[in-house]
Amino acid sequence: MKRSVLFAAAGLLVLTGCGGNASTSSAGTAPRSSSAVQFPFTFDNCGTKVTVKSRPERVLTIGTPAVDALYAAGASDRVVARAGEYDVPATGPAGAAVESRPVIDDMQPTLESIIGSKADIVIGYGLGKTTADDLAQVGIAHYILAGYCGSTESGTGTGDGAQVQDLYADQQFLGSLFGTQQRANQSAANLRKRVDAVQAAHPAGSRSTAAAVYFLGDKVYTYGEKAMVSDEMRVLGLTNVLAKVDQSIELNREALIAANPDVIIVIYGYQAGDTFEKARQHLLSLPGVGGMTAVKNNALVGVTGPEAEASPIAVDGIELMAGELRAVKAG
Repeated sequence: MKRSVLFAAAGLLVLTGCGGNASTSSAGTAPRSSSAVQFPFTFDNCGTKVTVKSRPERVLTIGTPAVDALYAAGASDRVVARAGEYDVPATGPAGAAVESRPVIDDMQPTLESIIGSKADIVIGYGLGKTTADDLAQVGIAHYILAGYCGSTESGTGTGDGAQVQDLYADQQFLGSLFGTQQRANQSAANLRKRVDAVQAAHPAGSRSTAAAVYFLGDKVYTYGEKAMVSDEMRVLGLTNVLAKVDQSIELNREALIAANPDVIIVIYGYQAGDTFEKARQHLLSLPGVGGMTAVKNNALVGVTGPEAEASPIAVDGIELMAGELRAVKAG
């Protein structure tokens, strides 16, 4: 992928193809340059060439990762509208910065609603009801966050999977695009420093196995090797025992029990009112899980959906899980 906020709608994952006419030859990545760009500016985004005629001033975000990324890059003031948050908006300082911006569609916006937002660029995890080509024809640019290239949300079909380094790339790119290089470059440096500190405390030679689970209604799902949470596991010295699934898939309870990971990461907050304790109890209620190693050792760590996604908030999730893992070992 590069990966994702997998939001829920009517109890189903958003697995709809979208985005633009992506090339299948290579995965596009955000430019790594931290310098100002000259307009018109053409860049490769997930295998598609995108041209921005002038510095964008009006942004429509699709999904909370875009809200978090723009806030970290110092460009929240450019947001004029939001979409694709599935009743779970961004929280904290990033959410507060855009709280007054209208939500034009809580799910995936149509071309008509995007035009109506008067945005000159759309930034997020991808498009579901229109394409980048359609947007280009009406003079609206489209940028897929680097961690979503190849994801089912972006519909690009390119990319090897979300990686923490994508967060740094997005910051550098957004800073160049919006002229906020100093803030964005400092953000990228801070994110890298925090990740390096966690990784240094979890050497690769002492790996344990892990699996990530989340619930939508009564169904349990897991994330595979192309999900951001898999790279978060790597930083923590963990190996995703269910990595063979591509990105996100409904998980058979017996398959989870058979995998028997040392640690289970319980992701919550994809549905309004969801809490770690609710998700934890849901997991413990599944027949047969009581004998699993992670359950017997109380090695269940919680993280919110945004903290397991391809946005700067993922670093908060890494730090949180690191602390919870230390507590598990101490106990």
